[in-house]
Amino acid sequence: MPVFIIVVVVLCGLTAYYFANQTVSRSSPPVLQTAAQVTSPQTGLRLALVANTTLLQSGQAVLFTVSESDTLRQGVNISKADSWALEGLVLGPCGSLNLPLGLAVYGGYYTAANVSSAKPLGLFPPGAYPCPAILSVDRYDFQPLSDNATIFVNARGGVAVPSPEKPTPISQSLEVSKIYVVGVAQAVSHGTYTVAAGDEWGQLVLLYLQVE
Repeated sequence: MPVFIIVVVVLCGLTAYYFANQTVSRSSPPVLQTAAQVTSPQTGLRLALVANTTLLQSGQAVLFTVSESDTLRQGVNISKADSWALEGLVLGPCGSLNLPLGLAVYGGYYTAANVSSAKPLGLFPPGAYPCPAILSVDRYDFQPLSDNATIFVNARGGVAVPSPEKPTPISQSLEVSKIYVVGVAQAVSHGTYTVAAGDEWGQLVLLYLQVE
């Protein structure tokens, strides 16, 4: 079975300058848990976000995995939607590419009610990246009880063809250890961080990190 995982580097810090320019919700303390998920009652698709830790020492890296899977015993064929709950969700320096999900990290504690007002932290240094082609996706055909899906893209003549031909895991991992403010790597800062993962059908999950 093919494996399609991209490792990225995600977070452990932020300067006082950045926090001074954020509006942070402090209505209640965050619950630190290593996994969060949500399942659509309409499609049966489950969006999941997992972290290998939520309590970090300054300078320590954290690994996130975000995935989309079919929870039903029959396959799910779902069209591309672009109905993201948040802007700026990525899987790497080239964005989310041809996958229907992404994540972002924010300095401070946010909830689903106000995270859209926050500004995502920069996770990648500026520069030119050899990004693959971003295709015009038509739909995703998920296999039953699996995160494997065949991605169909629009070809000439309005015909949708699989690319690649075999099912692909709709899952990626991202490791974070630095953030970038105005393109410059910042020193690690203690505090709370919000991690959001979303898909293009509007589902959203949140996790929280504490850096000591």
